[in-house]
Amino acid sequence: MDAAISGEVVSKGQFAALRNVSPGRVSQWISEGKIKPDALVGEGRNAKINVAVATRQLRDSLDVGQLTGNGVGTRLDLPLPAQALPPAPSREPAPSPPGDPTAEAIKQERLDQLRRANRREAEEGAAR
Repeated sequence: MDAAISGEVVSKGQFAALRNVSPGRVSQWISEGKIKPDALVGEGRNAKINVAVATRQLRDSLDVGQLTGNGVGTRLDLPLPAQALPPAPSREPAPSPPGDPTAEAIKQERLDQLRRANRREAEEGAAR
């Protein structure tokens, strides 16, 4: 049975394979507090990970922007055990209605910010 479905406790390497990331990334998530101590069974190098608890914590703590960039392969969509709690409420804002001028203005400002940052980086690179 799949570890994500059964709620098993697995090694960091196995959890990394389930999530399609490197074992080092799992260690980083632990040190950054994105996987909290209550998802760990044991201590130190030999600690194992409760798949259901850690997956829920990652869904709540990982930056959505990061997951759409270089973290696009990270798998957090695996099913959780039936006894698991429902997912936490989304931190994403409710979608705005089509043609909402405020939402469009915010998107445009963000785009302008990114363009300015890219232009600044290009100028600094040329200066070097």
